[in-house]
Amino acid sequence: MLMRIKLHGAAVGLAALLLLLPYANTAWGARCDDVASRGYLRILTINLLAPEIDDRDRRLGIIANFIAKKTVDVIIMQEVVSGFLVDTDNSVADLQDKLADKGLDYERRTEFEAGVPGLLEIGNGILSRCHILFELSKRLPAASEIEILGLDITLPRNVHMTRLEIPGFGRFSVYNTHLCAGCSFSEHWEQVEALLAFVNKTEQSLPPDDPIMLGGDFNMDRFRQSPREVRLYRLIVNQGFADAYAEAQTVGLGKLCDPDGLPFPDEHCTIGEDVTELSNSSPKRIDYIFKRDFGSARASTNVVFNSLADPRSGAAGKTVSDHAGVHLRANLP
Repeated sequence: MLMRIKLHGAAVGLAALLLLLPYANTAWGARCDDVASRGYLRILTINLLAPEIDDRDRRLGIIANFIAKKTVDVIIMQEVVSGFLVDTDNSVADLQDKLADKGLDYERRTEFEAGVPGLLEIGNGILSRCHILFELSKRLPAASEIEILGLDITLPRNVHMTRLEIPGFGRFSVYNTHLCAGCSFSEHWEQVEALLAFVNKTEQSLPPDDPIMLGGDFNMDRFRQSPREVRLYRLIVNQGFADAYAEAQTVGLGKLCDPDGLPFPDEHCTIGEDVTELSNSSPKRIDYIFKRDFGSARASTNVVFNSLADPRSGAAGKTVSDHAGVHLRANLP
């Protein structure tokens, strides 16, 4: 009887430990203790340009130097690759290793969306100084993006969510996505709707009013393309999201990557000729960080890794992709 009591007590203790484990993990794994005291979060979104393999190590080195110099807290990436054909087990892990060589510790998560494991996979990834509590993902509606021999080839896309914790502040969600390129408007619309439905459904199960970041390569140009793309943009902001980069600028929303501005393309474009040497498309602003229930974006928010980047950013004239990056400093609410 005594033995049974002891076992029962041990079982209760084990159960209590398991219940408390997520909270204990948060304390043990937290690394961004300075964020709450500084009062703002630094987040970077960058498309890593999957097809370019030969100079990937050099490009990742430039990104790592920027992250280290600016102490970027969260880095969300698109076109993350893995496999024999691209000569890496995980390009996010490669960047993580470069940061570790600088004495910086980042947690990593990757969500591949297409390809053959071991041969070639492509997807989205995140590195975070703040402890990652858990992750979720959702496959978005497939869209026709490639035509081969007259056949439309549909490609899968996803949205990847990570739940992070800032010591002394609380928890927040980061959503990372890469929407279809070259697809029809209806297919693009379906992906945005599915993305927003996933965000809203996920956040309903979490404490209300917790801050949210939603970033990535949206493949929509708010200003230079057809009114249809404006509708995609409005679909997002009508869900309570703010275009954080635009909020931080003093030139006015209608002048960002302005086709009538001089010079053009300007420092607000994230893709296009003369913006990055690897790009071969017309200048556009298609990379965004949207925020909800976060504080205001700081004026030091900027586009980085393009030839026209603000020299104070530390990334002017340094090409790492066919996309520039968006570096956001957002005040904690």
